[in-house]
Amino acid sequence: MEEIHKNQQPLFVGSVRDLTERVALDRAKNEFVSTVSHELRTPLTAINGAVGLILGTAGPDLPENVAHLLAVAQRNGDRLLQLINDLLDMEKLLAGKMPLHFETVSVHELVVGSIELLKPMAGQLGKHLVAGISQVPTIRIDPHRFQQALTNLVSNALKYSGDTPDVHVDVVHQDGHVMISVRDQGPGIPESFHEKLFTKFAQVDASNTRQTGGTGLGLAITKQLVEQMGGQIHYRAELPSGTRFDMVFPIADPDAST
Repeated sequence: MEEIHKNQQPLFVGSVRDLTERVALDRAKNEFVSTVSHELRTPLTAINGAVGLILGTAGPDLPENVAHLLAVAQRNGDRLLQLINDLLDMEKLLAGKMPLHFETVSVHELVVGSIELLKPMAGQLGKHLVAGISQVPTIRIDPHRFQQALTNLVSNALKYSGDTPDVHVDVVHQDGHVMISVRDQGPGIPESFHEKLFTKFAQVDASNTRQTGGTGLGLAITKQLVEQMGGQIHYRAELPSGTRFDMVFPIADPDAST
């Protein structure tokens, strides 16, 4: 609604938009994504399990070309399953249906546990995870979803940090908040892409993403998870090169009831 004046008399100009069709299309799209994802996940999980069982039991006795094809099938199946899981998570988050189970937890223990789980991946990529974790106050979050968000950030840093070997994970207490930072000294993210960082299916380099298995949903999911747990996430460009993501959560209120 806008007020204008004509012959010293106030006039109000307004506009009305019918969003019925748009809302219906969005609902149909979400239902389609949900149905397809659910219908695909069950058979794909079974196929992946069967391929993994064959490789685990008969792998050494298989012809080399057959074992190679099965390994390729398993990798692609894992990637497709990850995409389906990401689609389902994104749908739940946007619809406000992602169940969150809040606990008052020690960030130190969660981050150390996450780093231990990611060390094999770092070793395969020839990288090192360097932890700078100080003792900080507790925060109130969903531990499982926090680890999911942190894993997304660290795995991205490991995959896209170029030839630099170290990825740093730091935890500090700052102004009544706990900040968890993930940083690397890789090639960085082009400035033109900064506004799209947390957009669904946004990818900086499609060819590199295909090689590393990215789905373009990791950062979008991470942002939704962090914000729904009451935190914030920020991106900073490291100088002279590199990337840094900060997750910031308020410290837990000791007087708050469960």
